Amino acid sequence: MKAITLSFLLASGGGLAALAGTQPAAPKPATIPVPAAAKVDVNALLKEVMKFDLASQSDHMSVAFWAPFEFFQAVGRASAKPEQYAELDKSIEVLKNYQIFLVRRSYKDDQGLSRVIAAEDLARTAVLILRDGTERLPLRELPNEIAGTVSAFKRGVEANSQGIEYSTLVFSNKGKAGQWLLSAASKDRVSLRFKAISPMAESRFTWSTPLDSLSAPQACPTCRESLPQSWSFCPWDGARLGGGAK
Repeated sequence: MKAITLSFLLASGGGLAALAGTQPAAPKPATIPVPAAAKVDVNALLKEVMKFDLASQSDHMSVAFWAPFEFFQAVGRASAKPEQYAELDKSIEVLKNYQIFLVRRSYKDDQGLSRVIAAEDLARTAVLILRDGTERLPLRELPNEIAGTVSAFKRGVEANSQGIEYSTLVFSNKGKAGQWLLSAASKDRVSLRFKAISPMAESRFTWSTPLDSLSAPQACPTCRESLPQSWSFCPWDGARLGGGAK
């Protein structure tokens, strides 16, 4: 499978505006401070959000591409000026209400031909598992308020994947009180699980956050080794860290 790079996301100079299907408004004088960590390494972020499961059977493959709000934010900022960040963030804030995934599960049949699990079967067998064990099912329909963004994003990924097609899964990211449940920039853990569906076994993808590309490294209190924020223990001396969930 061809590697997905930053170039396709920024193709034709559109950046985030192209994904969203709208152009950002002209920048206004800043009324709120721009975050210090204004830009991230988007190529490094791509490596973190995309996961493969090849372990169960050699002729079976599952792929999951998590696209949280912070992913779209990073892509937008990569092609924008600092004074535009606040406007860009505002234009995509609705994405915080959802967790978006592009997925594909495939296998080879007895004739050696590649077969793909249908989108409706993926949706029927998919479960998003939060850190506290809460399970959420995918939405049955793509919400209108993000349909354009998600569809454009899906087309961009597929165009850069040698014609390989993905299915879209979207989960609500809001709790009963209206709060956002998950952020890729905060300490947390989330898993996307697919139940077994003949002839494929169960598959599970897990992301520990904050994603390393979204946060500055932390130092081990004992050996002072620089380590990702998502790690909870130093692998060299076992010291507990103040960071994350790994």
